[in-house]
Amino acid sequence: MENISGKNLLNENYFKPLLNEFIKENKQLYLESGYPYGLFIPYTFPNYEKAQLKIFYVGRDTYWWTERDKMLKSYENGELENYLTENTLPVDVDKSLKNWGNNAGSFWSFVNKLHLYIRTKEIKNLNHIEDCDKEVLKEIGYGNINCMELTQTLIKNEGRPAEDFDMGKLDLLRKKSKVFDNVSHIIKAYKPDFVVILNWDNGADYYLDGFNYIWQESLFEESIQAVYLSNEVKTKIVWSSHPNRFKFLGENQENMARKLGNLILSLNNSAE
Repeated sequence: MENISGKNLLNENYFKPLLNEFIKENKQLYLESGYPYGLFIPYTFPNYEKAQLKIFYVGRDTYWWTERDKMLKSYENGELENYLTENTLPVDVDKSLKNWGNNAGSFWSFVNKLHLYIRTKEIKNLNHIEDCDKEVLKEIGYGNINCMELTQTLIKNEGRPAEDFDMGKLDLLRKKSKVFDNVSHIIKAYKPDFVVILNWDNGADYYLDGFNYIWQESLFEESIQAVYLSNEVKTKIVWSSHPNRFKFLGENQENMARKLGNLILSLNNSAE
């Protein structure tokens, strides 16, 4: 998966058959539900494959994505790879810095600060970083626990009226799409050293089907961190709260980047 062009990358060989089968079985339901976006598929920034430490950062859901009609048109034309390329375009390093910068509650602001801390041991001001720091950020892998936006995101955050959707069919489509909502896909497709999950719920047990992951009780801090290890794969799972929750925990991005960054570095060192 070495990227010569400098663009984001997706493991097409792994995900294309899965997505093709899903659309084949659920195209009509997709249209009738009113859901406006294509499914989110995990991808990596350009330098992931050559990174010293391969890390995927996983959020809750996307808060808008590539249009549904682009996905369905690509499927109908037998060119689903076109959608998979489109799927990698909404967020890259430059867009993450421009759109979210140092925003205290932002997923991307925290991910960028955390990754730079892990790789440089420094907390950076994202409004004033060097080109070498941008190259470090291009090592990131990006995923979400939900390949479809949650209904509350569509209606509350995006302001879409509820009558735009058939709620029963939307719920059914969401249940069928859960086949994509599993960390095992990221592990099989990209073989990361770490998956860092940032979500509102305490823990990540529901996301870890496919491998025998064991919660590490000694490393658990309520609402701050949870660690899951497996004897079957090298990938280590680290969970923490969504950055927008930090202020309610008496924390901030900088302190949390140090805490989680030092935890990840310690776990990595202990495995060497």
